[in-house]
Amino acid sequence: MAKIEELLDIGEEKWEKLMELGRPRTFKAGEMLFMQGEASEFLYCIKAGIVKNSIYMPNGKEKIIHFLLPPALTGQSGIFDNLGNICSATALTEVCCIAVSRSKFIAFLFENPQVMYRICWDLVKKARCTQSQAEDVYNTVPQKLARFLLDACQYGIVSRHKSSSIAFTHDEIANLLGTTRQRVTQYLNDFEKQGLIQKGVKNIKVLDAGKLAQYL
Repeated sequence: MAKIEELLDIGEEKWEKLMELGRPRTFKAGEMLFMQGEASEFLYCIKAGIVKNSIYMPNGKEKIIHFLLPPALTGQSGIFDNLGNICSATALTEVCCIAVSRSKFIAFLFENPQVMYRICWDLVKKARCTQSQAEDVYNTVPQKLARFLLDACQYGIVSRHKSSSIAFTHDEIANLLGTTRQRVTQYLNDFEKQGLIQKGVKNIKVLDAGKLAQYL
């Protein structure tokens, strides 16, 4: 186990070397880093801000699949299979990131297997979050909401974020969970009355993860 943890914690030096291969990019809130279906030219290393990954349906509706909190990576899927981006990435706040070209990123991975292992680990976490959403078809809204809050509190959905503070709007959470804003607000109010969370302006803080987990 210690060896695995050592591999996952690859250290700032290797991440900095990866960053040196790319160029800084800044996106304003609402701007897209990339669109689904487009050829994937860059890996994006998110250093600051919040990014959402979503899929747009043929009828124009958007389905949010992940929120990304720094430090996080996005754009890996199209980089690996070269078949275009599976989803779109949009900045929810001002986002600062490093864009690394596909060729430089792949060459870097072969030279740094520990980084490759870390990225595989992140991809597995993304897959598990997507699996959770699929399982949520059979869950109640409070169960879906509890799972989302716990996942976000644990690792920002798909990053190593460790804060218990979750900065998403009720509309964004409703989209992710496939329900309405009104129901999200209703159950967040219930959780707050029970002392499980504390609500703020575009901010939710988990106070009692243990009791929240009982909903699952």
